[in-house]
Amino acid sequence: MTREQAALLEVSKSVINNHRIAADCFQDMDWSILINLLQQHKIFALTYENLSHVIPDSLKESCETIYQNHVGIIDERMNEIKLLFNKAKEMDVNIVLNKGIALSIIIYEDAYKRDSRDIDLLINENEMDKINELLSVCGFHSAIGNKNTYHIDRKDPDDFFYLDKPILKSPDSHEFFEYWKQTHSGRYVVLETGRHLHQSIKEITSFLESTQFIHIQGNENVKTLDLEHSCIALLENAFNDAEGFDERIPALKNYIDIAMFVKKYEQNMNWDNLNKWIAKYELNRESALVIKQIKEIFAGADLSFFDYIRIDEAIDHNKSFYEWDISITERLFLDGEQRKKMIALMSKKAAFSDHNKNYCGPIKTNDQQWRQLLVNDDKFDLHYNFEYEANHLVLRLNLSESTLNSLTENQEIIIFLINPNLDCSDYFTHQVIIRKENNRLQSVERSKFAHVREEDVLQGCSNFQNDNGSLSIYLPYENLGSGDYIGYFIGVIDNLLGRIPHWQTAPPYHKDFWTSMPVLEVVDH
Repeated sequence: MTREQAALLEVSKSVINNHRIAADCFQDMDWSILINLLQQHKIFALTYENLSHVIPDSLKESCETIYQNHVGIIDERMNEIKLLFNKAKEMDVNIVLNKGIALSIIIYEDAYKRDSRDIDLLINENEMDKINELLSVCGFHSAIGNKNTYHIDRKDPDDFFYLDKPILKSPDSHEFFEYWKQTHSGRYVVLETGRHLHQSIKEITSFLESTQFIHIQGNENVKTLDLEHSCIALLENAFNDAEGFDERIPALKNYIDIAMFVKKYEQNMNWDNLNKWIAKYELNRESALVIKQIKEIFAGADLSFFDYIRIDEAIDHNKSFYEWDISITERLFLDGEQRKKMIALMSKKAAFSDHNKNYCGPIKTNDQQWRQLLVNDDKFDLHYNFEYEANHLVLRLNLSESTLNSLTENQEIIIFLINPNLDCSDYFTHQVIIRKENNRLQSVERSKFAHVREEDVLQGCSNFQNDNGSLSIYLPYENLGSGDYIGYFIGVIDNLLGRIPHWQTAPPYHKDFWTSMPVLEVVDH
């Protein structure tokens, strides 16, 4: 651990212990690196006052500029929150402010203590039309990027593609595409509407009903979660950030917030109710893992207040899908690429092991059984099987006539072969993309959703034959022989508006795929 990383942890502990940090913690240290770490872990604003007496004179002005920019951002967001909740009361629309400034007030009694980069609302998706109208009245409009659907260049006014109606980021996503509003300063306020709490909690009725009111700039109409549901949201968010299937680094902000929240409300929380809600939402293992991580990160701090959460045995009985071989403290300082590679290796090792029931009972080539692809669309009727002939792996697809006729040029069949090398962080070895062009199904080189997740250039098919919906795809695979095991993926994407990929099958970029990855055993008859 570097001196700057060690100092970051000491600064974090000083917040929890509520003591002034000693200057000798910062000897022989590069302050510019520490400031970057504070921003990366979203605790610059939280620690700025505590650090002000030890910041070198040469950096005081730039640090004050960073903090004042943060204050300006929070002021803008508070103005928008005030407007939103006043209008919501007028229009009788139920919205709940989640995370961000709400937690800053609940935990720290100071709207400026937390890094709040957007406004998060929990909503009832059945009321999305009313909520969309509310947001439109308040000047917010849903938009995606022109160059990259999931990234808008805020400096380019032509990069905004405004949506006529709210659209989910993916069919199983917890949120809709962001709403944007430009302020008088020229900056943008981003607002997110969430219908779930990530993938963990998909029934949020109690979160919408178990609420309290907080004051923001004199507005008494701002509704947020009650104490028990705020605690659950904090725990779930920390787990999702640390254990989700993406390249994000666990942020110290999440762990400090939880520790400070539980410490503050040790005597006021209804702990029995909290434990019941944790059990109801089946978050025992997730909560236990997060608390274990907090105790490891802040070792030496008094964290006895966590004893009120009765989940100590949950970890032993329910192992995590990812078994990291490094500590959470080390994981705090991984860069995105390091984390991405480690997740890829863990995913593949789990998929090619007894952890995956399909690995224990693989399908076999040449068994002449047609299997139906499970698609979230009754109109899409596709069956497939694999053959192995003359040292070639052949995938045969059969589409019903109604499916062929209903296919559009925005729908794609995507096939991956999984890289079985458990020492290699590449997920896939082969990719085949099938799309209707000129009213005929054919193999194409590039998917319309390639901008979402760039992959290395993969091998395609050596031969593609189309006979009225019966497709034969020859997959070249070196050193493939009888007894070998190959993982595979067959999926269907519907590119809404020609640019928003909605998987009609379970996507391969999720833990659920790797825990049940289909496996093929090559049999040479």
